[in-house]
Amino acid sequence: MVKLPVCFEPRSAATALRTTLEKLEWEYTRSDDVRTFTQVALVIPFQRAAHLFRYKIPHGELTLELWAETPGSSGSVTWLQLTGEADAQHELLAAFSDGLPRPPWEFTLGQRLRVGLLTVRGARKKWDAALA
Repeated sequence: MVKLPVCFEPRSAATALRTTLEKLEWEYTRSDDVRTFTQVALVIPFQRAAHLFRYKIPHGELTLELWAETPGSSGSVTWLQLTGEADAQHELLAAFSDGLPRPPWEFTLGQRLRVGLLTVRGARKKWDAALA
């Protein structure tokens, strides 16, 4: 399983993912779901729910999920979680990141300040490890 931060909103990332899957000519099914996460406000944890885009891809038995979490009081971080065969994961992640307008680990200064500098720290290392 790979869990990576993405510097684009979930809808934009989902659109880019569909474009990538069509270029690779891979079949897929998409479903929507809800994912829960914990948001901390003043040391009090709150249970929250996020809209989830789930893609089932028969090639490599992949399951990809995209959602956004709001870790603090403002700003959200989009997460991509991928399970399945390692070779298919690598191929999909490489094609996905190549199809985006900028690398998915390059959060703007505004994004980093809104969500907290430590929240997306190490995003490039995580992506490098997933693409290696």
